[in-house]
Amino acid sequence: MLGVHALVGIGEAVITAMVLSAVLRFRPELLEIPGNAGVSASRGRSLIGYGLGLSVAIAAVLAPIACDSPDGLSSVAQSLGFQGAERVGLVAAPLAEYGVPGLATGLLATVVAGSVGTLLLFGLCWLLALGLVPRSRRSRQTSSARVAVESSG
Repeated sequence: MLGVHALVGIGEAVITAMVLSAVLRFRPELLEIPGNAGVSASRGRSLIGYGLGLSVAIAAVLAPIACDSPDGLSSVAQSLGFQGAERVGLVAAPLAEYGVPGLATGLLATVVAGSVGTLLLFGLCWLLALGLVPRSRRSRQTSSARVAVESSG
């Protein structure tokens, strides 16, 4: 399943790059941030915290009502007759089928698995962002946010 989703992700990345390229070419003002209109570092951290909290709350509320019907990949596997022919991966899925080791299956396990999955995805995205944004740019953004806060107060 990872290979299929990786290919889908690459396709989405190509589409995103094409859209951004078109916007940069025809309407670059849509992507510009005027002067000091950026978010201060402390406000940015609080927004991230609120967003993360909201995401975990949504996962906790919506996970129990997730549909039991097979997703697209499972449906295709059933219709083509290769359901159950999957290979064992190098690492076992830690929260397979929304189960939590040591916790009985059911509503609580589903809520915990959805919340933990959301937190893990957030952590991976955070690490990816730290790796992709050069350190010099991060320090410039923090410095300009400090200057904007000091000059306004």
